[in-house]
Amino acid sequence: RSEPKDTKFKERAGKNTKRLQEIATRELEGHTYTDLQKPITKEYIRRMLQKKFNGVLEGDGFSTPVGKIVFSKWIIQ
Repeated sequence: RSEPKDTKFKERAGKNTKRLQEIATRELEGHTYTDLQKPITKEYIRRMLQKKFNGVLEGDGFSTPVGKIVFSKWIIQ
């Protein structure tokens, strides 16, 4: 992150790593294999993770939360 107003984003994310991982895991577990193959589901998950991550990371004077979620790989097992 290079936004001057949010120089401590990495620190806040680091402090909440376990919580953010739990959110991601629960969100993904809530979908069937068939659902995860649909592009609309991927976009839905992206929006939900952004919303939930922002809920965890906002506050304490920080107004520049997660702006974008990027999936570098989308692998279904």
